[in-house]
Amino acid sequence: MNSLQTTETTEPAPAKLLYQSHDGNALALPQWAQTFLLLGETIVRWDDDRTRIIAGIALPTRAYASLMIGTGIVLEREKIKIIDTAANFQTVTKLPVGTALLYNVNGKSLHAAFDGTQVVHGELRLRVRVQKRSAGGGTYLLDAKQALALQVLVGIDGESALSNRVHRTKNSQQLFLKNLLPHTEPDEFLLYSRLDCLIIGTIVTLRNEMALRLASNGWHGMQLGTFQDILKIQRFSSPGHTYRSEVMAVGSEALPDNVTPYASLFDGALSFLKWRETWRQTHWIVVLDRTEPHFAEAVSILNQEYISDRIDAEQSIVPRLPDGMDVLLFKERQ
Repeated sequence: MNSLQTTETTEPAPAKLLYQSHDGNALALPQWAQTFLLLGETIVRWDDDRTRIIAGIALPTRAYASLMIGTGIVLEREKIKIIDTAANFQTVTKLPVGTALLYNVNGKSLHAAFDGTQVVHGELRLRVRVQKRSAGGGTYLLDAKQALALQVLVGIDGESALSNRVHRTKNSQQLFLKNLLPHTEPDEFLLYSRLDCLIIGTIVTLRNEMALRLASNGWHGMQLGTFQDILKIQRFSSPGHTYRSEVMAVGSEALPDNVTPYASLFDGALSFLKWRETWRQTHWIVVLDRTEPHFAEAVSILNQEYISDRIDAEQSIVPRLPDGMDVLLFKERQ
């Protein structure tokens, strides 16, 4: 059976992400899981904006690989502080009317509430009310750029936000993220939408794997969390909530709404064979289980890409792979 060609490797660095065992203990990720996490980080670090990266990884079993690689991509991309203005605006338009907000303008944080949308001179605007409706209801009409100054206040209704009695505290989810991103304010991570990673695979399987309880350890002690706290998969979130990732079924006929992902993560040979051309403008990460029926065909296509379109660039250093795993990692011109 064909196997993927391999690249130079090195030992993985210790990770701050842990998982919770059935007896409630927080345990270090096994080496294979750290490898997936660091592979996602490596892809972001190796990106030079002029080429696209293709990674193929052959495994004895694909379990948790896609979620871990996606987690590495999202966490590493967060350090760059990229804001997708259009994606953020689209998210805010889907908020329920009355959602509590902070509107940061002219150096002040105004307590506000979302009041729907309005078309102004042919352009969709957000209606943001900064005073109780009973007291006059002062309203701002914001475009996509101005919408970056909005922040959703989770767990607070609109009228409470407008009463100026909001007391904000860091909850467990924020501290879980703060351990993983010590130089990023959790509010920033929770505020903006951006599609860092699209995972194409079997939805039921991915949802079941997301049930694994995680933990982070850092300046804020041991904090519990989930894959969803990091990946913020749009499909598994409430309408209007910010996102960083999305999942798509192999047999899907509909594509994500008007957004191109930074990276497409094909969870299985069939997803790669069916959808690779649709997402050719993105970085590719292909997770292959050696036991699946279309494994050899997918490997053949990846090796052909490597032979025909590879750029002879400085080679990336990827984590050392446990026995039974092979990785192919290279660049192509955009």
